Amino acid sequence: MHDKAYLSKINQGGQFLQNLLHFTRLLRELDIAVSGNQTLGLTEAIHLIDISTKEDFYNTSRSFLLNDISKREKFDLAFDLFWSGYITGYLEFAGSGQTPPREVLDNINPDALPEKISGVLLDSTLVEAGDQQFSEKSDLQIRPFYSPHDILQQKDFGLYDAEDLRQAKMLIKKAGLFRIQKRTRRKIQSVKKSKFLDFQRTLRNNLNTCGELIDLDWYQTKYKSRPVIVLCDISGSMEQYSLVFLHLLYALVQDTTRIETFVFATRLTRMTMLLRNNSPHQVLENLSAQVPDWSGGTRIGASLRTFNYCWSRRVRCPGSIVLIISDGWDRGDTNLLRKEVSRLSRTAHRLYWLNPLAAGEEYQPLVKGIQAVSPYVDVTLPLATLINLESVVNKLANLN
Repeated sequence: MHDKAYLSKINQGGQFLQNLLHFTRLLRELDIAVSGNQTLGLTEAIHLIDISTKEDFYNTSRSFLLNDISKREKFDLAFDLFWSGYITGYLEFAGSGQTPPREVLDNINPDALPEKISGVLLDSTLVEAGDQQFSEKSDLQIRPFYSPHDILQQKDFGLYDAEDLRQAKMLIKKAGLFRIQKRTRRKIQSVKKSKFLDFQRTLRNNLNTCGELIDLDWYQTKYKSRPVIVLCDISGSMEQYSLVFLHLLYALVQDTTRIETFVFATRLTRMTMLLRNNSPHQVLENLSAQVPDWSGGTRIGASLRTFNYCWSRRVRCPGSIVLIISDGWDRGDTNLLRKEVSRLSRTAHRLYWLNPLAAGEEYQPLVKGIQAVSPYVDVTLPLATLINLESVVNKLANLN
């Protein structure tokens, strides 16, 4: 991701390292602890990356300078404001040994500003002012701006253009997707008080107190990740959504190892290893060879039958969360679809049907495929926007 304003700031006459020091001072003013060793480590690491790519520089800076993840929002805000030119005059302090003016920092209120500002439109006059010699009379106010991500959150996947898709990929990549925890019967040692007392360890640790139980030890319930299986419809009726869902599947596979992904139209194709070893662009280049039925007809029942008989036990479907992403249009046997969905619902821990068409206000489940599967699906949710995706993630996160 190349940003013109960002590129103009890092190329200011060899003053990049000085500007980097002032950025760390800004972080300290915002109560983000940054040590000298962290700054030194970052200065050594920037020689190993392409600092003209803003995304690479951001990820490297965050890795070295941010220890408290709860302050990530404040760090992101400071990074965008500093390196994009919104706080004019900062980059002219290089070599002066001064701290940025306090009145500028007072204008930084993370709670009052949008959460994401990496895609804002820069005021051209403000950017030009940042390239001029700094003086106390310079305009140091934060100019009004808007975030296109707010609009993108509500935009239907089927209406995305190339730029929308690029921004959506970044948002999906940053999100923690489908990390579902399940409670086990095992107990592990707890450092805090819980409702399970570890009698054996307590008695052993209190032998020197003549049997008086002074130091108590506790157990807590152990949780582990619940496996997730995603079956995504890539038939012709889903063509306008398929590309976005492909990037979603890629993000899921890269995010966790306890997930299996499949796509189907007239046949079922496993995508997990393909997406784990290749980028979405590489997958698209060899799409016809890997997935010959992409944007073809739809036989949901036959595809689910293949999964139930050939893949269910191999990918440990029992106990898993199964997500079917489809609009329900099916040209196959409806009775077969009903039979296979019923079988799958008895095997899976939960069966979710994610329908892009259900996001419409006037949507009604009139498609025969949807009517056939409705009695066997635990939950039906819309999935046509990033807001819908966030809602799905939140619902899955609350499962046990």
